[in-house]
Amino acid sequence: MNMKIIIEFSRLNRLLSDYVQIGYMGAVKAYEPAQDMIRQTEVEKWLKMTYADKDLFRKLVKNGTIKPRRQGTAKNSPLYYSKEEIKRVLSAVNALKIINDCKNEENT
Repeated sequence: MNMKIIIEFSRLNRLLSDYVQIGYMGAVKAYEPAQDMIRQTEVEKWLKMTYADKDLFRKLVKNGTIKPRRQGTAKNSPLYYSKEEIKRVLSAVNALKIINDCKNEENT
């Protein structure tokens, strides 16, 4: 099946920028794993700083797409998230929205 997608330049630019950031974040995660991890208590601030959708993040955590990791063996050990994982998943959802929007515009 061939599909033609027409996308605004600004949306394409945003999408490409996101994936460049994800590549960089992946490299940071590989070479300095501690720099990739963020405490659960700091995630909201980081999402705001990166202009990410907090509600979408919460939904993706709730459905298990984004998973926290406990650092430590105690039940009350802090939960951490991977910044790269958050950015990758949010960007994938954004890409799907763009594709669906383009399909919907084509069908109208």
